[in-house]
Amino acid sequence: MCWNSNLLYLDTCIIIELSKSDELLKRFIKFVNQNNYKLVVSDFLCLELVRKSNLNQKYYEIISQIPHILALPVDKVTEAEVLSYPDKLKRSIEFFETIDPEEVIQELIIKKKIISANFQYENDKKRLVSIINTFIQNGYNDPQQTSLLWVANTFLSLYPQRWNTRVGNQDSLDVEKIPSIWLQAQVAFERYISRKAIPEENYLGDFLHVSFFPYCSFVITEEKMCQSLNIIKKETKSEILQDIEFRDMKFVRKL
Repeated sequence: MCWNSNLLYLDTCIIIELSKSDELLKRFIKFVNQNNYKLVVSDFLCLELVRKSNLNQKYYEIISQIPHILALPVDKVTEAEVLSYPDKLKRSIEFFETIDPEEVIQELIIKKKIISANFQYENDKKRLVSIINTFIQNGYNDPQQTSLLWVANTFLSLYPQRWNTRVGNQDSLDVEKIPSIWLQAQVAFERYISRKAIPEENYLGDFLHVSFFPYCSFVITEEKMCQSLNIIKKETKSEILQDIEFRDMKFVRKL
């Protein structure tokens, strides 16, 4: 059950592909407008765009042409989920606390003001590699057990006081009430435990994008991630994912 039916998330690679063809971009913008979507622009999306090339102006122009919102930083999304627990998130993921969202996006992309985001990005990738390797080494083979431990450890380590007042013990934790972390755990299990892929830092930025997916109704990402998400959606039958459509670049090219 998506929280915002008009929100759209694009992986970094999709925006890069759109930058290569004006005709493709034109068709995509038509699709967005017809469905009244708004693109979720996160700090990590901007960070990955400017890290991978020098086409800053081009990427900014693409985002400017698509109806969009500036999202909360990913750690603030998780924090908001924890503060809302045991209820679902009580606010929008839109970063309405900032005075001028457009200026923030421009500074992130054009002026590359990404120092704090980059620091968080690098730390999170190292943390994710460590967590995934721990689960692999301990031989966890149950996605529900993995997600319970992943969410519990994150909740308890980051927000111990909230854990004590709202949860108390692991057995009473409703993991799907922290959907950003729950979905990270599900993707990690499907990719690195079920399919036995090797966790590499270069590919773990994906997990920072994943946190926003439960709050969108349409997600377009790279092919392997799209496959993982659709497998998780089918196998878990989770209410979190039932109203979200996951597609890859093939969908965009066929518009």
